[in-house]
Amino acid sequence: MDNDKQQPPAPAYRGAMVQNRALQNNLINTGAQKAGKSAASAQSIKFGGQTNNVMTLETDAAAPNSKGAQKVEIQVIGGDVAAPMASAVKINEVSHTTVPNSSPQKVISQLTETIASYSDAVHTELDEANLSISGTAFVGDYHAVHFKIDVTSDAEVDGKTHFEFLRISGSALAAAKFLGIVNRVFADAEKVHQKSDSGNLMVDSVVDAVNAAISEAAAAEESSLVALNMDLPDIKMDDAAQEKMSVMDALHSDDLGDVEMDGASEEYLTQKLLEAQTLTKENTVDRAKLVDALLEADVLGHGDVAVVRAATLILVNLMDAFAKEIVSAETLEVISGAVSNANAKGNVLARRYLVRLLSAMANSKGDWAMAKGTKEALVSAVKAVQSELAAKKEVELKQREFADVDCAAVLKKLEA
Repeated sequence: MDNDKQQPPAPAYRGAMVQNRALQNNLINTGAQKAGKSAASAQSIKFGGQTNNVMTLETDAAAPNSKGAQKVEIQVIGGDVAAPMASAVKINEVSHTTVPNSSPQKVISQLTETIASYSDAVHTELDEANLSISGTAFVGDYHAVHFKIDVTSDAEVDGKTHFEFLRISGSALAAAKFLGIVNRVFADAEKVHQKSDSGNLMVDSVVDAVNAAISEAAAAEESSLVALNMDLPDIKMDDAAQEKMSVMDALHSDDLGDVEMDGASEEYLTQKLLEAQTLTKENTVDRAKLVDALLEADVLGHGDVAVVRAATLILVNLMDAFAKEIVSAETLEVISGAVSNANAKGNVLARRYLVRLLSAMANSKGDWAMAKGTKEALVSAVKAVQSELAAKKEVELKQREFADVDCAAVLKKLEA
């Protein structure tokens, strides 16, 4: 039988990635061949194997002398094993960046500054001891990306510093865009694009083609994400799925309820609105029921900051029409609990979006009535956000999401 026909089709790639994949396959095949030769040579005494340490295992599925019997041998080779050599830094070629002529401390510092200057809808935590950064960023206005960046270095191998970007959760496209923006800062700092000079023309051409493609992608408009235009076949949905789709369409058709959100937030809020029966007979959203659903504790206190963001933005849009329903002692108590929950989980961005909602509520007339514990929790949260936004006020950010937050007005209401 033709072995070639048994092989699964190779994945299709575009542009320079076709050549890059072929090069990787060749390197993998070469490495496998070398590994096979090394395993075979290891059986000899010269390479550490000893004849008295070879054990042969035979299967007993059939009698040794019976017709058609097959003998399977597994040889276990003992002997002295040399101490392992010090290995170089392991690098993931997909998500790593190499920074020449720089120390790990300098790279981690530059990464922190670069990410902080991207947007006020970004929060990071720095682990200086382990040269690591973890955090959350909203990319393209509404795609939440939870990430971790580890910085490594091996001066004995190449004298360079490397950092690896790990997407913990969130949109893969948004994560790639965010990484591209970070990488671009380091590329701009070098001011030089070095071409590959390995001595192998094929390797050099592939590496240069990939670098050129990356440069073109990085030069694209930074506020945009990759747009996919696919002709999808018609999908048959059951009644429950159709009802969900109707709620989703009604929400996006509403001028005040139409807020851009990622898929996970949309899925959660659609289910929530479906349970609250917000869809009218005219296939529109009942805004009063929408407000009630979004003001529930499990929505404003949700663990996913993207859900909190979407819910609070919709409530801000509905503030003028439903100020009486939104601005209440019950709402302040729910927000207080959500803020406490966010503080406990270190969800700094969720706290900012909740204070943004309070800022919109502060424009309403009348005093705020609330329990002492509620007031203390809210005052503490607002002052923390006020300090965070003040620190970014003089920073030239690529995008701002909290420019309209008036913490002073909120504190005036709370302390009245």
